[in-house]
Amino acid sequence: MIPWLVTEVTGRYASLINAMIRLAKLEDAYQIAETQVASWKTTYAGQIPQAYLNELSVPKREAIWSQVLTDTNQRVLVAEKSGEIVGFSNFGPCRDSDQLSGVGELYAIYLIEKFKRRGIGHELWSQTSDLMLKLGYREVPLWVLNTNKQACNFYEKLGFKLDSTQKQDKIGGQTVVELRYRLRLGQHKKLTN
Repeated sequence: MIPWLVTEVTGRYASLINAMIRLAKLEDAYQIAETQVASWKTTYAGQIPQAYLNELSVPKREAIWSQVLTDTNQRVLVAEKSGEIVGFSNFGPCRDSDQLSGVGELYAIYLIEKFKRRGIGHELWSQTSDLMLKLGYREVPLWVLNTNKQACNFYEKLGFKLDSTQKQDKIGGQTVVELRYRLRLGQHKKLTN
């Protein structure tokens, strides 16, 4: 664990958050999987096929997260509240072929529904972006479903901008459109007290 990363939140959101942001450990894989499955089921309801959401499996996701947590190119941060992981972020090198070296990518940031709109997502992003800067990333793109207005609004409040790049993907047999947002790190917005 990196000592500077363990953060007890103070200031503007302290009374709401009361959470700790830290680097994930291999033994967190199960709780990260639970958080991802719970978040997907509420976030993507009505946006991707319900049958796909119903089939999401914590044990299958746990196996995926166990691999991610041993990948030295990726980092995962968790938001922990009273010993429970309530959110996480995941990032690493950008996977887009049109990007230069030194560009990271935010692969995921998810929270359990009842912990949204409490400042935890903002603090999780703040710690994630700080770590990305320390690791030498200067720019960060991310992909979001065009139907996920809540996420689009969240990223826009943080200073991310659409870069006009779109891609199509299939989720549960349904074609979805993803939009690429990007942000120059070091110039991003931080919420202040």
